[in-house]
Amino acid sequence: MKWPCIIPDMEFIPRSMVGAWDVPEYREAVRRTGRKKLIMAGITTEQCVTFTAEPAIAEGYEVYVVLDASAALDTRSELAAISRLTQMGAILTTWSPLGAELLHDFATAEGAGLLKIYSQHQGQMRALEDSFNTALKFVKESVDNQSEQAREAAYTKARAI
Repeated sequence: MKWPCIIPDMEFIPRSMVGAWDVPEYREAVRRTGRKKLIMAGITTEQCVTFTAEPAIAEGYEVYVVLDASAALDTRSELAAISRLTQMGAILTTWSPLGAELLHDFATAEGAGLLKIYSQHQGQMRALEDSFNTALKFVKESVDNQSEQAREAAYTKARAI
C-alpha cells in the first residue's frame, strides 16, 4: 500500500503493535535498505520509540532517537525513557544537531537551506545565517574559490566587516 506523502514511493506498513520492530513487514523493510543507522521518532518516546529501538539495537543497528520529534505522556515517563534508551546504547539527539550531522557541510546549497530553516525556527541562529551569507558572498567573489587559500582569504575579508 502506498501512502500519500512527501516520499511518494514510501511503503506504508499498517500495524497495531506498539513497537514497530515487532511487525515482520516493518523489520524486513528496514533490513532491505541495507543501512545500519536508523533515525527514530514516535508518538511516545517511552513506548513507540523505546519498544522499536531496543530490538533494533540488539540486532546491531545504530539508533538515533530524535527527542524533540517525539512526545511523552509526562515528564517522569520521558526521563525514564531517556535513561532506558541511553542504557541500551541509543544515541539521543534533537532535530537541529541531527540536521547538521546529516548535512556535514554548510558550504553547499543544502547547507544554505538548512541555515534558513534554523533561522526560521531558532531565532539565535539568524546571526549565524547572516554570517554565513556574508562569507558566502565573498567566496563567490573569489576568483579561485576552489583553493583553500582563496577560501580563507574570503573568510578573513568577511570577518573584517
